[in-house]
Amino acid sequence: MDGLPDDVRKFLDASIDSMEQLETLRVLSEEKGREWRVQEIARQFWCGIFFVTMALENGVLFVDVILVPHIDLSDIRRAVPLTGLCLLLYGLICEVKQKQFCLAVCRTKRRLHQHSARRQ
Repeated sequence: MDGLPDDVRKFLDASIDSMEQLETLRVLSEEKGREWRVQEIARQFWCGIFFVTMALENGVLFVDVILVPHIDLSDIRRAVPLTGLCLLLYGLICEVKQKQFCLAVCRTKRRLHQHSARRQ
């Protein structure tokens, strides 16, 4: 966190509990005028994880077909998207934990607004 002002660093230390909260705040800040529901925030988070695994699958496919065609990586190619799909389903099914996570993010966002209002 080099290069951050001291008050921002203190705010991050006191208010942000995880990288997921920080990433969610980043997503929320991209559309400042939009009202987000808890379920939308959770879906955004879990879909992001899913799309990362799909990109990883494409990388494994490239390695399998182009870089090392003599080695069969088909099992890994199948495991990566299956893992992403399982994570996505887990996220969509376990809404109780998602709501708790999103409520924590919303509280952090509220604290961020209060902090920025005090700075101005």
